[in-house]
Amino acid sequence: MAVLGLVWMRVVIIAWRRRQRMGLVALVVPLLVVGTCGMLKLYISRRVAFAFCRAEFERRLAAPPAGAHLADLRQRIRPFFVDSWAADPRGGVFFRTGTGYDGIGPDTVSSGFVHRPNMHGTPFGAAGYRLEHLQGDWYWFRASDDWN
Repeated sequence: MAVLGLVWMRVVIIAWRRRQRMGLVALVVPLLVVGTCGMLKLYISRRVAFAFCRAEFERRLAAPPAGAHLADLRQRIRPFFVDSWAADPRGGVFFRTGTGYDGIGPDTVSSGFVHRPNMHGTPFGAAGYRLEHLQGDWYWFRASDDWN
């Protein structure tokens, strides 16, 4: 990757010295690529989308599902489709917005948003449990129902 960056920088310098328009393009394109990669790495689109619909998630916190049972929600909260949610007795109200397979077996990987999460797991599973802070008491989570 570093070699590619050095080659690209060399092309930019040569084009710049020759006063070609290609020099500006060769400079802008890598900046756009690096900027896009940075935005993807920091999940900027998820953070912005959640900021716009945070109030709608918070309205549902007033009456979370009882116990550790999963409740079907099946509602669209702006760009997100929340299929189920649960209040974990260990802490946290979880809203699942994504499911998929882990690619190894019949295990399901769940992801979504959680308000005031616990550090031990989710009602959807605890294997590979990962939290990422969004804003305030809100986090994004990912976990599998596989064994720990």
